[in-house]
Amino acid sequence: MKAAVYLRQSFDRDGDGLAVSRQRDACEKLCAERGWDPVEYVDNDTSASSGKARPAYTRMLTDITMGKVQGVVVWDLDRLHRRPIELENFIDLADRHRLSLGTVTGDVDLATHNGRLYARIKGVVARGEVEQKSARQKAANEQRRGMGRPPAGGCGPWATNRTG
Repeated sequence: MKAAVYLRQSFDRDGDGLAVSRQRDACEKLCAERGWDPVEYVDNDTSASSGKARPAYTRMLTDITMGKVQGVVVWDLDRLHRRPIELENFIDLADRHRLSLGTVTGDVDLATHNGRLYARIKGVVARGEVEQKSARQKAANEQRRGMGRPPAGGCGPWATNRTG
C-alpha cells in the first residue's frame, strides 16, 4: 500500500529543515513496520493555522482522491491539521476512500466514531493552542511597542535596516 508521509514544520527560521527531518525518520520507520510504501509530501516553513494554501498538502489530497495513495502517515495529527474545518473535510475524504491513517504518537481510526471524536478533540485543542499563542504574541508586541521597541520577529513598520 502506498502511504502519503506528510511532513510539516510551521516555522523554519534557520532553513535547516531539522524538524521535518525528525518527523521523516519516525514516519518512515512506522511505514516500514507496517509494510507501507512511503510517498513524501513536505510543507516546510508552512503554517497550518493561517488558512493559506499548503502546496504539498493540497497535492496529497488530490493524490488520495485519484487513488494514488491509500494511507497517510504523520508525526501527530497537529502536523496534518490546525483548523477544525480542514479536519472535517479530511474525515469525509478518509471515509470516501477508506483511507488508513498512521501517526507516530498514536493511531487514530477515523473509521470509528471514537476515532473521529478523538481526532476532533485533538483538533480543537490544536486550534486553542494557536489562538493562545497568538494572544501571547500580540500582548508581547503591544508591550514592546509601549516601550518604544520593535515587535518581536522583525516584521511590520518597525522592521527597517538601522545599520546603514
